[in-house]
Amino acid sequence: MKSNGWDNYVGIDIVPPTDIVGDIRLWKQLGLKQNSFDYIIAFEVVEHVDIFQSCFDLLKDDGVLLLTTPVPHMDCILKIFEKMGLNQKRTSPHNNLTYLSKIKLFTPIVLNKKAGLAQWGKFKKNMHC
Repeated sequence: MKSNGWDNYVGIDIVPPTDIVGDIRLWKQLGLKQNSFDYIIAFEVVEHVDIFQSCFDLLKDDGVLLLTTPVPHMDCILKIFEKMGLNQKRTSPHNNLTYLSKIKLFTPIVLNKKAGLAQWGKFKKNMHC
């Protein structure tokens, strides 16, 4: 991101290289502050672990959450693609497959499906929770 002119961001991942190595669900132990982020981008994360409450806690009141994740009923096709070498192998099981249209705590702004296999979503923090 820095090479593209972004200088005010924090990268969090469970494996390096990143700014903070750790699990976002442990945000307090990582030294992060509640209501401190304008945006959270979680691409191909929510199928592995439920991070919605953590994202809600970390986002400012007008914060935005950007997500990508497989369409749950099409995940079997992605497994076939993995075996064929057509997409990357999973780093952990997809134990938290979620339809983005059904998530709580956030109001959808944009929901899209890509090739019938992936979901993309942009959400606002729902202040009525």
